[in-house]
Amino acid sequence: MPHNGYTSDHTLKVVTAGHQLLVVPVYKLQVTTMHPKIETNLKDADIEANGAKLSTTKYSHENYTAGPLMPGTYHFKLVGGADSASKDAMLKGKSNVNQKIKLLVATKTSAKDDASSKDEDTQTATAGPKAPSVVKKHTGNSYDHLTSPAQTAVDRISDADGVDTDDYTYTESEPHTDVYEIKLYDRDTNKLTDTYRYDNVNDIWAKHDQSSGKFVEVN
Repeated sequence: MPHNGYTSDHTLKVVTAGHQLLVVPVYKLQVTTMHPKIETNLKDADIEANGAKLSTTKYSHENYTAGPLMPGTYHFKLVGGADSASKDAMLKGKSNVNQKIKLLVATKTSAKDDASSKDEDTQTATAGPKAPSVVKKHTGNSYDHLTSPAQTAVDRISDADGVDTDDYTYTESEPHTDVYEIKLYDRDTNKLTDTYRYDNVNDIWAKHDQSSGKFVEVN
């Protein structure tokens, strides 16, 4: 506990819990518990963490807040009949308390898309070679490819500014220790939309003001 009785990620903290014989202090180890937010898209499916059942979904699209969970590495899984989805996550530190976990199974829409793709391949083989399609490249990464602190920053932005995380791609950098800069790019146009900075230790975030060229703290 190098930081006055707590770890650098604020997961563990030593607190005073009274005294023995009115003089000798009694200390306890306080643990920051994890409450990940799990997104699902399958009705009547079990949500599991490291093989233990957490809940059963009631709707085809649902957001479930798990916990309290002890800090550590988890294997989350959504199981419903023959369908399943899973994801591993490291839940540790203040920045990962409400980490978003997406457990999404393949939908009927995606299955139709696959079928259409196969039909197109068959037609192409019959008609002859087809000119290669132009693949549009997005600036930055999708939400799922960001680091955990960067995902936490995007979550804060989403909650406060009503941002749909699927509408953007992102770039992340660390201009200062434990301070992450997140740039949002429109997924369709690749245009830079906004720039934010998030203090991972003090849970403070700010938005770049284009008129002043400075970052303004957001409450």
